[in-house]
Amino acid sequence: MIYPIRHFHTLLISCLKIKTKITTKKIYRQIITDSEIPSILEKYGYDYENILLDHSQWKLLEQPAPELCADRIDYTLRDMHQYGVISLEEVRHFLDHLIIIDGKIYLKKCRNGRMVCKNLLQRGYRFLYGASEYLRQ
Repeated sequence: MIYPIRHFHTLLISCLKIKTKITTKKIYRQIITDSEIPSILEKYGYDYENILLDHSQWKLLEQPAPELCADRIDYTLRDMHQYGVISLEEVRHFLDHLIIIDGKIYLKKCRNGRMVCKNLLQRGYRFLYGASEYLRQ
């Protein structure tokens, strides 16, 4: 629930074509530190900076493209399902074919992976093109 803060800032900057030196990481850090989250985590013996501000330890969360990562999979499948591009059954089918090896996400079978990815990519491009047309209006 916390991680989307970074993406929201990025979306605002790109949609509004704002030129700023304020980075997404700075906004994220400020929102976290100004909230009640640090005190809640510290109350239970957790270091909020280690958990929420050091993303290097969460290898599944974010990876450079074109690697699969939990973040990219989450927002892609969630948005495509929300807008009716893919069914819940297709989301489950894709997720059922993921496997984690050495801290990275892969598809279990190469042939099936190519087919699933091609299908999702084609639909994703159509979805994104349609969304960008909507934003321009």
